[in-house]
Amino acid sequence: MMMRIRVYGLVAMLWLWGSAMGQPLMKSLKGQIVHAVTQSPVAGASVLVLPTGAMVVSDEQGVFGFLQVPQDAVLQVSAVGFRTATVAVNGRDSIQVLLEPVVAALDEAIVIGYGKTSRRLSTGSVGKVDAATIERQPVTNVLAALQGRVAGLWVEQSNGLPGSNFNVEIRGRNSIGGGTRPLFVVDGVPWMQNVNPGSLATGLAPNPLNSLNPADIERVEILKDADATAIYGAAAANGVVLITTKKGGQGASSFSVNFFSGAGVVTRGTPQLATASYLAMRRIAFALDGVNPSVSTAPDLLLWDSTRYTDWAGELTGGAASLVNLQGSLRTGSKTLQVLLSGQYQSQTTVFPQTQPTTRGSGMLSVVYRGLKDRLGATLQLNYGIFNIRTPVFDLANFMYLPPNAPAAYDSTGKLTWTNWTGADNPMAQLERRFEHRNATLNSNLVLDYRLLPGLVLKATVGYNDALTEEYRSFPISSKRPAAGLTAEASYFDYSQRNWIAEPYLVYNVKKGRWKAEWTLGASWQERLYQSTSINGTQYTTDALLRNAAAAGQLSVVSGYSQYRYQSYFGRLSTHWANRYLLNLSVRQDYSSRFGPANRRALFAAVGAGWVLSEEQWWKRRVPWASFMKLRGSYGSTGNDQIGDYAFLDAWGVPFAGRYQNNLSLVPQSLFNPYLQWERNRKLELAMEGGWCQNRLMLTVAWYRNRCDNQLTGYALPTQTGFSSIADNLDAAIENSGWEIDLQGTAVMQKDWKWQMGLNLTLPQSQLLSYPDIEQTLNRFVYQVGAPLDIRFGYQYEGVDPQTGLYRFTDQNGDGRLSSTNDYVPVGRIGRRAFGGINQQLQWKGWQLDLFFQFVQQTARAWFASMPVATGSLGNQPAWVKTGAWSGAGDNSALQRYTTRAGAATTAYRNLQNSSAAIVDANYIRLKNVSVSWTIPEAWRARLRLKEARLYVQAQNMITWTDYEGGDPETANLRSLAPLRMITGGIFITL
Repeated sequence: MMMRIRVYGLVAMLWLWGSAMGQPLMKSLKGQIVHAVTQSPVAGASVLVLPTGAMVVSDEQGVFGFLQVPQDAVLQVSAVGFRTATVAVNGRDSIQVLLEPVVAALDEAIVIGYGKTSRRLSTGSVGKVDAATIERQPVTNVLAALQGRVAGLWVEQSNGLPGSNFNVEIRGRNSIGGGTRPLFVVDGVPWMQNVNPGSLATGLAPNPLNSLNPADIERVEILKDADATAIYGAAAANGVVLITTKKGGQGASSFSVNFFSGAGVVTRGTPQLATASYLAMRRIAFALDGVNPSVSTAPDLLLWDSTRYTDWAGELTGGAASLVNLQGSLRTGSKTLQVLLSGQYQSQTTVFPQTQPTTRGSGMLSVVYRGLKDRLGATLQLNYGIFNIRTPVFDLANFMYLPPNAPAAYDSTGKLTWTNWTGADNPMAQLERRFEHRNATLNSNLVLDYRLLPGLVLKATVGYNDALTEEYRSFPISSKRPAAGLTAEASYFDYSQRNWIAEPYLVYNVKKGRWKAEWTLGASWQERLYQSTSINGTQYTTDALLRNAAAAGQLSVVSGYSQYRYQSYFGRLSTHWANRYLLNLSVRQDYSSRFGPANRRALFAAVGAGWVLSEEQWWKRRVPWASFMKLRGSYGSTGNDQIGDYAFLDAWGVPFAGRYQNNLSLVPQSLFNPYLQWERNRKLELAMEGGWCQNRLMLTVAWYRNRCDNQLTGYALPTQTGFSSIADNLDAAIENSGWEIDLQGTAVMQKDWKWQMGLNLTLPQSQLLSYPDIEQTLNRFVYQVGAPLDIRFGYQYEGVDPQTGLYRFTDQNGDGRLSSTNDYVPVGRIGRRAFGGINQQLQWKGWQLDLFFQFVQQTARAWFASMPVATGSLGNQPAWVKTGAWSGAGDNSALQRYTTRAGAATTAYRNLQNSSAAIVDANYIRLKNVSVSWTIPEAWRARLRLKEARLYVQAQNMITWTDYEGGDPETANLRSLAPLRMITGGIFITL
């Protein structure tokens, strides 16, 4: 019996021991979360026990605890601003977890002139757009990706044609007669954006940045105030756009492919009159004019089919533009050498019928080397791109308002027809008139640095860019109305721009206790050469020889050459104490070949200062809820030399006709002015930067004031001198001021969920402070002292006269007749009152949704201001003119009576286009960009042996909300192709 009890007891003990061995032993655990760098406690960190799922949050001292934790458990620790850490318990009852900080937005590097800083330590105003933001937009030019993204930066696309130009302004327009473009710098080399040699295109003017692939860009910084721009001196009067291209990195080699394709359409169409309504309008117009229609004046009424209807807007601009993009890149690198090689091909068509694609092929090479025990560094950046445009000479949107019953454009065999095209030209003939633009651009930059002593580095930047452009324009016989003796014509325009720059400089960093300082001292030499040849050939007897200039019956040749040289010496001191008190001093002395010998040298300087209140102990005690607070300000001057290369010289040239009495002749073109000198822009800024909730919410509010004087312009001369003007400095002053607000926040930051948002707002103002004797110049009807620069002069509109049915305007001097000389008054502004953008980004696991809204409060030209003919004349009109037109004496109406001919009604219509009625609100909100992406799960990628894989859909110019009657409010022109709505889908993979 006792033996049986012992056996049973032994069995029970073995069973209990086995059960205990099957379950992990439990014990209590205490720990502390510590900042890995500062060793300070981290409060509010989440500690998750795996696999039990128990979770606690660390207290103010970073301490946490559990009553029971499996000895083999794993802790997952996460906190805002830190990388998630995974730590095994391994039977311990006490543990310390080190959290590595993530580089916060405050400490991310910001590129500035000849160096870098961070938002925390910056004393200047710098906006930034990163590669991720650019890549989410299906654009062909990086400028399109900047629209609405940065406070103070205005980017406006001229039209919707591929390769078209952009108007770019940073904090307004600073000059009356000089250039207003900002300085564009790509990898340390000034870009060709600052030279505009012209183009054979009508309304296109291809943008110089077209050849640069947006996918190769790492980031874009916008330098705005004096502190940020003064070190660039004269070139930075209108701000600076710094473009930095991508580089390789350390790690295993990888190959990435990005492919997307899509289509684009016109965003906002304008309904036009149907045939019946149009013909009714025309009949009423003839009746009111008291004129009988004839075949020559009214082919739409007497010659053409009255039942025919053609939607010319749809025929000419209603197609779908295709966009195809293929990008590949190879990265490889070690600690010593990193290499990036990429290539791209892109093809885009227009919405016009039968047009060839605009293409771009580009390649980039980046090589970064660090050697000699990290004392020597070298970075080589090479970008090469070829951009080809093939499009009709004229924007086909110009011809959308043909009569709706105009004859068919093609006959039964598919050839252009001119039968019955009386009083109008077949618009499809424009497809025969070709414009071709080919631009090949090389941008290269080599940066060398060598550490001479601890803290002392010698750097040198050598850059070269080369842009070669060929253009061709033709007006073949096939595009003209058939007639005896027709000839064709063609034009050829070739130009090249070559620019080199060399900039050696020393950088010395010193640190003593809590005080840090950086000195920069250097020099810059730059030269730009421009050469061009323009050939115009006429009297071609056959279209087959249009590309052979020698086949022209008559040739005219114009050539051009200019040289620009620029030399500078610059220095900067950046210092701060304990990340608390910040000071930045910069100075630059410039020499420019564009000014007379008496004033080629100029000195520009700036000072910026900041106070980081949140680093003060009293702030931390009294305002603990504000994690960051900085006050900063800057004041300084920059210059402007954006005039012709030889504006100060007494230049001579060949007249357009070329000969006098059959002999080659020269004529004087400009007068010598040795005193011509720099425009000067004095910039003042005060700003506050704040952060709340561990900097999850960041706010910047800035006020700026720029005053530009010593204006570069043409000074009017008496006609007796033989010259209309001389290049001179005018004692006029312009002031641009305003407020900029930038708000960025993270609403949700969890393991699977992330919600970020942003808002930027600009409230600009401009004013002409002074303009001596403006009433004695032609600018008296362009500008007004004390008024904004975007003011417009015209007739004061009074409405439609109920008796005559004509538009009526105020006779300012009471002489009984209207004239621009005596009756023009300020009638309004055409420009922006406010603009900005709102960004929303949502992430859930592998999904990401980005929404960006652009908003603009502005006034623009009314719809009728871009119409070529008065209402009632030969040509269609927007559908809304069908009602409301004057019909008889005593009628109160919004539209004057219809008319078909030159006379009082047509004159009144032209006066309306230059009156207060032509300035209307054109406010809009645009869903500028939508991007949806899905990152393929890691398990799937592992099976496919992919490091990264992502599918995405992107859209640009998706929806526009506006009350503006006149097509797209950005271009505000019924006869110009608006920016397209583009929707694409693609895939990105990395092997």
